[in-house]
Amino acid sequence: MRFEAWLAGLWDGDGTKYIIKRRHRKQVDYFVKISTTSFLEVKRIIEFFDKVFKEQPYNTRAVYKENRKRFLFEPRYDNKTLFNWFSEERLNALAMKYPIDYLSGLF
Repeated sequence: MRFEAWLAGLWDGDGTKYIIKRRHRKQVDYFVKISTTSFLEVKRIIEFFDKVFKEQPYNTRAVYKENRKRFLFEPRYDNKTLFNWFSEERLNALAMKYPIDYLSGLF
């Protein structure tokens, strides 16, 4: 299995990336986040981050969705290089080159 294609497919289905600008420190943070409701899936995501990027997400938080009665686990990573890795062009290229791995991450 191509870990990059699986991770890209997973991110395309359940991931977000966002920028936070802090006024006081004049700092810009680039976050990549993948949300899942399965704790075992979080372990798998962390392992694949480690295999692909040689680093683990630094913060995994659990958010309780009160109206849905479930926990939402979010492994996050703050890195501009990783933020740029999840670009539309790279996702499309991985989907075309490794369609089975990409789709297995998507679902």
